[in-house]
Parts: sequence; structure tokens; C-alpha cells
Amino acid sequence: ALPYSPELFEQNLSVQRIYMVEPGSGDARELAVDGHFSAFDWSPDGKRIVYSHGKSQKVNDNIYGDISVVDIATGKSTVLINTEATEANPLYSPDGKLILYRTSDIPVDWSGPKHTQVYSIAEKKTWRLAATPNEDGILLGWAPDGQSVYLLETSKTLNSIYQLGIDGKSARLWTDGKGNLVTPGALNSSRTVWGFVLQNTMQPGEAHISNLASYAPRKISNI
Repeated sequence: ALPYSPELFEQNLSVQRIYMVEPGSGDARELAVDGHFSAFDWSPDGKRIVYSHGKSQKVNDNIYGDISVVDIATGKSTVLINTEATEANPLYSPDGKLILYRTSDIPVDWSGPKHTQVYSIAEKKTWRLAATPNEDGILLGWAPDGQSVYLLETSKTLNSIYQLGIDGKSARLWTDGKGNLVTPGALNSSRTVWGFVLQNTMQPGEAHISNLASYAPRKISNI
């Protein structure tokens, strides 16, 4: 192995890219993304990819992230959100008209709050959603009607999931907070059922599902 050298490290930085692979042929086409991308999401019509990115994967570059969109047919990339804050983890709304994302304060504070915001593609404007207790969560996804979003964040020694209205006025606890630890999990394609792992001090982790309309976990595994 080569000895550690800051100069050698800087010369061999790798940057994450996005490639399109044609089914069957295996041919790969690189999309013209800006810098080092960190997260992405497909538009509902499959014609675009929205992604967050920094100049490189170096911490001091990547923490100042922006959000762009790339057109699949042309490969052209366009910056959507570019401020002095960190913008990350974009998610298209079910109708493709809005983009949910996380943003930091200005100036960027590594240990500071991460706010939940929405960007309107047509109006080119953003607004902030209601605050959660910690302001440091993980975006989980949109409700099927596009009128609210879900976010998981640490709550004391557990995790809580909150439902935020996109009007920016409401934030309510979606999980029951009865001593269970839930993981982020995933939504089904229709955004009606949530799959996740649930555990507590008396029960090891098992797979559960719940309807998105109301939190009512039902165990589906027994390992």
C-alpha cells in the first residue's frame, strides 16, 4: 500500500456520476451532472432526474450542496436551487410540480438545524415547512395526494415520524411514541403503505407495515 500523502489523496479524488444503462444492450451513457452528486430522484414521468451535488466529495466542498435537474433525453443539466446554504436530498412530488428538500441555515452550521423546504418548479420559489422538535431528520416521502410529507428524526432514545403539511402550517406526530424504535423504511409505489423495522426493549427488530392514513403497525415477519 502507498503511504498516506495529502498531495496523492487530492490527485486521486473520485467523483460520483449518474449513468443511464439501456436494458438488454448494457450500453451506458453518462449524464452531464454538476460536480459530486449525493442524492437523486426520478420525476414521475421518467423524463428528468433531480439531484443534489457539491463541487467534489471533499467535506468542505460537498457540504455546500446545490440542487439541479438533468433532462434524460438531452443530457442537459440545469441548476434549480443555489444559495449559500446546503441544499440536499431532493424528492419530486407525486404530480412532479414540487420538489421537497433539506436545507441548512446561512451561514452553514455543521451541527445546526436542517430545515424542510419545498420548491415550486413553475413559480421558481421556495418556502419552509413547519419545524419539528429537533430540525434534524430524514426525508421519507410524500403523501399520495401531495398535500403533506413525512420525516423521521431522533426523539430522545427513539425515532419519531412527523407529517408536515406543505402549506407550512402544521407538523404532527405520525407514530404513536409508545416506546418503539422505527427505522426509515420505504413507501410502496402507490404511497399508501409503509414498510419498516420496529423494535423495543422487549421485542427484537421485525418487519412491519402500516397504512399511511394512520399509524397502525402490523408485524409481517417472525425471525
